[in-house]
Amino acid sequence: MIGWMIAGMALVTYLTRAPLLVFLRGDLPGWLSRWLQYVPIAVFVALVVPPFVAPSGQPEISSQLLILLVAGVVAWRTRQVYTTIAAGLLVFALLRLWG
Repeated sequence: MIGWMIAGMALVTYLTRAPLLVFLRGDLPGWLSRWLQYVPIAVFVALVVPPFVAPSGQPEISSQLLILLVAGVVAWRTRQVYTTIAAGLLVFALLRLWG
């Protein structure tokens, strides 16, 4: 049963990708190549943001959301990993002292 499921998933994956690869012969148009550059960040955001926005399944305002927003803004403006981590830790520490 599991073998058939794996074979079916492989077939579906192959059938959805092979025609495009054969048709384009490995060369992607510029617009598609630019569009595909955004896929990794979109997947990352889809995986990371929901636990911060709705940790219990319902959207709520929490300290984690505030830390995420501050770190996100700092990352966007500075594009520096260590600065982003420091900003997130600073907000975390201030919230711990305040609350």
